[in-house]
Amino acid sequence: MVFEDIQDAIIRKSGKYPEEAIIDLLIYPNSNPAFVMNPERELPMLLNMPFDRREFRRIFLFWDSGTINEI
Repeated sequence: MVFEDIQDAIIRKSGKYPEEAIIDLLIYPNSNPAFVMNPERELPMLLNMPFDRREFRRIFLFWDSGTINEI
């Protein structure tokens, strides 16, 4: 479920920037499933999921000030 929420956020943000722009995206999961997931156990698996990155150069997930990961 968290995978789908993150992918939906990527899709929502896609297409809002000029084609020649180099864009990095920061996403903060804020859905109910993200609140109940165990980041220590489930985050490594989530980071390896096949996200459709669209036009974004890099995509980061912000969980808290100590946990920011690139997908």
